Amino acid sequence: MPRMSLRRRISLAFAILIFGSLLAMAVSLLLSAEERQEELIDEVVNSTLNQIEARWPITGQLVLPKNLYFYHAPIGQTPKALPFEIARFAVGNAEFYERGHEYHVGVREHAGMRLYLLYDTHDHQERLQDIYLGVMVAVLVLTALGLVMGVFFSGSILRQLSALTHAVQHNLPLDLAVLRDQEVAILATAVSDSRAQMAAVLQRERDFTAHAGHELRTPLTTIRTSAELLRELADLSEANLARVANIEAAADEMQARLTALLFLARDLRAMQIGPVNLARAINDVLAHFAAEKPHIQRRNSVPPQVQIAADPQLLSMLLDNVLGNALRYTQTGEIVICWQNGVLRISDTGLGFEDVESARLFEPFERASTMPDGFGLGLAIVQRICDAMAWQCALQSRPGVGTEMRIQIPIHDWPLTKNSQ
Repeated sequence: MPRMSLRRRISLAFAILIFGSLLAMAVSLLLSAEERQEELIDEVVNSTLNQIEARWPITGQLVLPKNLYFYHAPIGQTPKALPFEIARFAVGNAEFYERGHEYHVGVREHAGMRLYLLYDTHDHQERLQDIYLGVMVAVLVLTALGLVMGVFFSGSILRQLSALTHAVQHNLPLDLAVLRDQEVAILATAVSDSRAQMAAVLQRERDFTAHAGHELRTPLTTIRTSAELLRELADLSEANLARVANIEAAADEMQARLTALLFLARDLRAMQIGPVNLARAINDVLAHFAAEKPHIQRRNSVPPQVQIAADPQLLSMLLDNVLGNALRYTQTGEIVICWQNGVLRISDTGLGFEDVESARLFEPFERASTMPDGFGLGLAIVQRICDAMAWQCALQSRPGVGTEMRIQIPIHDWPLTKNSQ
């Protein structure tokens, strides 16, 4: 799950705080208003009954507001049209609900008569609903306004931190002079110092790699050349020729190991990415192994129109290691290379190994076979190249059946031209 930025978190927290505060305030005000309205309605009912008692007996027509209904009857009798439930109410104030309407009821006994006054609160309830709706809309609008303000103020507060994050993420230089906040300045200084230390360490490693490569290749070249000159001597016995061959093989193996180790120490950020014809690149690498184990069939089923984004030299090195391993550990059968849905599959019918070992085989000097050939750096190089290219690689194998290397590569729709690698 992607992480939320600090600016969004602050803005969201600010909006939630505003919403919670406004909602609590609105609920409190609305409940107080509703309670006060109930009290006012009871006051209207009681004051109206007081006026009726003062005028009793009433002569003529009693004029009341449209939401007030008056009933009366001798004590012990029920007025006509009065709901039966209300007739059973005790003297005082009560509430009654009928067909979704709420009535406030006042009951009095006066001069042998029982008086009932009903107050219909329907109009008040409608007004309350309008008030509720208006308050909720106001809360939402103010919350949205608070969110906008939170985004603005958090952006202003975190501007320096965002600039520092952008510089670190894109490896840009840090301008410490423009930082005003003490905490951000301390963090930026620490990042700058750490960068300088890392750059110094990397430079020392590059210098060591370059010097070591030069110093080790020179004696190896001398050994190899001397062995070749020694082979040209006419008076060497078969035993001595075998010893010379062992010297040449050892020098070649040392040269290969040195090349692999120096590659693993390289900085792969300076890659030359471009369109590469995958089928052609595979055929070029297969041509290098044409003389080795000719009885093993090589089948390249990658469509000729497939092109990928890659550094041609790194891709060639990756294919050389994967196909070299497949050929090295396959005694009979075939090696098949195919392409499907952005995945390059290279499978063989070789020795195979237990799948539980596949993860460790991508580490340097790890091997699954006890055969003397190889020294455990090939798959480490493959993993390093895949990491540099943002590819995914995995092994699947079964003992006695074979091994399949899967490399997931993004597809690019470049036009196929004669200039494609």
